[in-house]
Amino acid sequence: MNFIDANCKEGLVQTNDGIRIPVTCDAELEGSDVVIGLRPENGVLSTDDKGMAIEFRGEVILIETTGSNRNIHTRTATGTLLVVAPRSADIGLGDKVSIGYRTEDVFLFEKNTKKRIRLY
Repeated sequence: MNFIDANCKEGLVQTNDGIRIPVTCDAELEGSDVVIGLRPENGVLSTDDKGMAIEFRGEVILIETTGSNRNIHTRTATGTLLVVAPRSADIGLGDKVSIGYRTEDVFLFEKNTKKRIRLY
């Protein structure tokens, strides 16, 4: 799981580098530190924007081939993110990529207690 530090601001989740995640925070969480969880297998990796609800841009820094999949490690402004892609993915070291997620793929946790916050 990719873990990203964030904060609840103005009813939405926002990463520390300013990326707004379209997930609603309850009023009692306003101003609270939270952690976003994104599963590597849910990321959609491409060399152009896919118009997904959540997108990070970065550079491929490591590729691990594991059977039918490739673990693609990317350096983004938010931090290093891991995406599991098919072995056939036409991605190479140094490529500039976009990593997209659907809103329903987001997990949210309280930073201090590590408890999961139910979103739906």
